[in-house]
Amino acid sequence: MSSDDCQRLQRELSACARRPNAISGSFCVQFILALSRLELLWRLVRIAATLAVLIAILGATLYPFNWLPPRISNAATYQAAGGIEFRDMGIAYTSMPPSWLTEVIRTHALDIMLDVDAAANQQQIPARILTISQDIHHRNLTIDQQTRDLSIRLRTPGRDDNGMPPITIPGVFGRPGGVEIRLRIEPEALTIWINREARLNQRLPGAPLKKWNPSYRLALGNEFSGDQSWLGKIDHALVTVGGTSIDYAIPGTLEVPLHYWFPRGRFYFNPLWNTSWTDRFNNILLFAPLGFVLGLLVNGDSLRRNAGLILFISCFSTAIEVLQLGLVGRFSSLSDILFNTVGGVLGLALACWLVREYKRRLFGRFERWPVRDRGSSRP
Repeated sequence: MSSDDCQRLQRELSACARRPNAISGSFCVQFILALSRLELLWRLVRIAATLAVLIAILGATLYPFNWLPPRISNAATYQAAGGIEFRDMGIAYTSMPPSWLTEVIRTHALDIMLDVDAAANQQQIPARILTISQDIHHRNLTIDQQTRDLSIRLRTPGRDDNGMPPITIPGVFGRPGGVEIRLRIEPEALTIWINREARLNQRLPGAPLKKWNPSYRLALGNEFSGDQSWLGKIDHALVTVGGTSIDYAIPGTLEVPLHYWFPRGRFYFNPLWNTSWTDRFNNILLFAPLGFVLGLLVNGDSLRRNAGLILFISCFSTAIEVLQLGLVGRFSSLSDILFNTVGGVLGLALACWLVREYKRRLFGRFERWPVRDRGSSRP
């Protein structure tokens, strides 16, 4: 109950006290004092509940607090003896789309040979070894390492713009020494060799690369967004098109900037992408208690009067998503902000309804309070 409501209730009680035979003045005074103490205790309970809900949400969304700031230094280095090494997060890329890309799209033929030595079996999933792409959602071709498995995302008429579903070859990594990966695309066929042993022969459409985008660039060791780093050494990255070959592991063939933005997390701007109904329900459920306790804290009885609380809930959710960008293994999303806000509004609406009903019933009793004469008696 707010201070305005308390003052109103006190006026109602004072008016009742002045009515003859309605209620004794001493009882009114005692009731008003008890009501004031109860209001102070209730306010402290609401403040404590609000702080507890805020702390609980922060713990649920940020635990285990493994926070690392974004990196700006590029750890990719060309070796004097040949090859390019990624000891930490890094990237090497072409400044423009490769000149051979239009020929590949015209002939539907491409041959890639990679000689790689992974630094670890457990790497960030999926870790980019080679990619011809625009970002994490749009690609022509990507060769990834996923723990011990090799993953190929190939954009064909039978797959989406992200090359999904991927082609997986298990157990490629994890053995001592390097791995030679060879991939050949041609009309109606995809062939993959691992250490010169054929591991995959898959049938493709007659024009498998007609959906390829000629504006995409090539990168080694990471995605262009900087958040899919691969660790290890690439001794050869040989691309052959129409009898002409280029080895991108040779110094000078790719740009290796000294500084590059490597975020620890990723932000999904599409509110309906990469989210399930379970995630949406959990986000709504997580913030519903916050809206509820905030509504009780301010004794709001109307959503229109509490637009500031809705803005606070949305800003609080946005702040959490920004903090998650610095957490290893966490992903931020506009979808989380949207459904967190929805949950907060639902909780706030419930609190407004309860406060409104409480006020209606409380003050309705005083409006219906009977007044009896001294000479009246109970029937």
